[in-house]
Amino acid sequence: MEPKLPSSERRQTIMIVDDVPDNIRVLANLLSDQCRIIAATSGETALGLASADDVDCILLDIMMPGMDGYEVCRRLKSDPSTQHIPVIFVTMLNDATDEEAGIRLGAVDYITRPFVPGIVRARVGTMLRLQNTANALRKAYDDLSVAYNTIEHDIQAAAQLQRSYLPPDHSAIAEIHYASLYRPSTGLSGDMFNYFRINERFQIFYGLDVSGHGAAAALMAAAVANVLKPEMFRHVLQVATNPSPEDMCMAIVQELNQRFTLDPEQARYFTIALGILDNDDHRLSLIQAGHPSPLLLKADGSAQSVGTAGVPVGLLSEPGYETVSLVLSDGDRLIVYSDGVTECENADGDAFGDDRLLDHFVQYRSQRLDTTLSALEASLIAWRGNDQFADDLSVLALECRPS
Repeated sequence: MEPKLPSSERRQTIMIVDDVPDNIRVLANLLSDQCRIIAATSGETALGLASADDVDCILLDIMMPGMDGYEVCRRLKSDPSTQHIPVIFVTMLNDATDEEAGIRLGAVDYITRPFVPGIVRARVGTMLRLQNTANALRKAYDDLSVAYNTIEHDIQAAAQLQRSYLPPDHSAIAEIHYASLYRPSTGLSGDMFNYFRINERFQIFYGLDVSGHGAAAALMAAAVANVLKPEMFRHVLQVATNPSPEDMCMAIVQELNQRFTLDPEQARYFTIALGILDNDDHRLSLIQAGHPSPLLLKADGSAQSVGTAGVPVGLLSEPGYETVSLVLSDGDRLIVYSDGVTECENADGDAFGDDRLLDHFVQYRSQRLDTTLSALEASLIAWRGNDQFADDLSVLALECRPS
């Protein structure tokens, strides 16, 4: 059975290039039953048609006046707009060196005259099927590129919006000075932190870390941050009778636990460390829900972790949280961080670790908070060996000192 050329929704186009019209006519009659045929009798015309028309395959003679077939092929393959078009030489030149020259220039096949019509149809048909597949792949790639660019643009916009939830990199409320480090592992982060004044007496700070990474974690982090606004804490003050800071911490985290009960389908939960600080006596009430224990660096040079880890928010209906209280003296520092910092791994799979983190803050005890955090970021990058982190990083540092 004589082989048939492939059919598709778009009728494929073959360009025949030969300075002899009879040669063009023979090939056109052989192939035109299932392909659209266009023709050129010179190399210059062929290059123009290849750039302007939707050509799927070129049958190219070598011996032509002016620009020969080799030069036409070379120019086709050097032009990004035509280099994907398969070229088949059809020529009287039957020496192996001629064929080698054509293949080296980028031709996919080499047919010598006189030829067997069925073999020509079979070779051209095979090439058109391959080109049809290549065109489909190229279109799929282009569609994916457009989709990727759209998604990337949306992620960047979402990342900018997410950053708008964050406080300034360094600022102060009363005699408490803050600085922060924020490094998402992707464009979006499941880490979030903030600090703000509730009223003239109290201020609050928190750091939270949603399980997982990417858009889903970032959306949940934004949802939690949207709840943890000054209005929520003022509401607690209004509905309770003279609540202590410890009572306020407990009420807030219990409210979060009710609102963000774990959805089995989403399997998302979050950890949080939240503190309420009395501006009058610098008494700090701290509650944890699965978050790493903050580091306390005293002005006298001692250092320790504080708090009890507790259960992440959303895992249990009645987790039984606990609060701790302490008083910050002038020069004391408190460091709230996500586990992405201590779990940052180097090339050998070793984690940065709690001890190395504590050593860093002890070493930089006399430096400004922002300087200390910039140095920590540099140390983590050096430890990692690059600036691509597997988990989100966030650090909120505060220091008690007169303004």
